Amino acid sequence: MSPELLIRRLVYADRSYKFSKPENDNKEFYERIVTKNFDQPDKILKYLFKNMVNRKSERNVLLFNHPEFLKA
Repeated sequence: MSPELLIRRLVYADRSYKFSKPENDNKEFYERIVTKNFDQPDKILKYLFKNMVNRKSERNVLLFNHPEFLKA
């Protein structure tokens, strides 16, 4: 994967939070999307919630740039 593509993924992941609905800004939403879209959801959820940070947009950065997500 090219460095340019990696940078674009980081930027989009941060900005994508602005496009999410307010009612989807909760732990249950992230559990639902991870469970539906990953082969090992427990591993991803553990990583996501362990590293959950103060800036809510960083949740998307963590999720969108996880190694399992990058395989897609």
